Amino acid sequence: MRARLVQRPCDLVILDMMMPGEDGLSVLRGLAQSDDPPGVIMLSALSSEVDRVVALEMGADDYVTKPSTPREILARIRSVLRRRNRTAATGTDSAGTIEQGDAPRFHTTYRFAGWTLNCRMRSLQSPGGELVSLTEGSSR
Repeated sequence: MRARLVQRPCDLVILDMMMPGEDGLSVLRGLAQSDDPPGVIMLSALSSEVDRVVALEMGADDYVTKPSTPREILARIRSVLRRRNRTAATGTDSAGTIEQGDAPRFHTTYRFAGWTLNCRMRSLQSPGGELVSLTEGSSR
């Protein structure tokens, strides 16, 4: 999957928590570290609140428990893609600044005047390629 995503990025990945070889949270962690990760829906037989919260806190956009119907999964896919498309369409204006009233999505990367702000990694890179230290923010 990783090699495929390098060749052809996608908008959405559906991950099972209990895959053979590597668990879904490990894959999710790897996806979350990329510059512009795809939307992620976790699909799992694990239905405890802890499992759901951990996956969502790690960056999953949604969590679906098995058994589920194809109709529900399709509705959740459409929902995640709608949110991603809406964010992509309104995330920045032509000057590269965030439009008033639009909170940056956690998975978004913004580029402006040579600078790169990666919201997921909470990193800011100068036009010269140097990482700029960011301070902790308050959510008040």
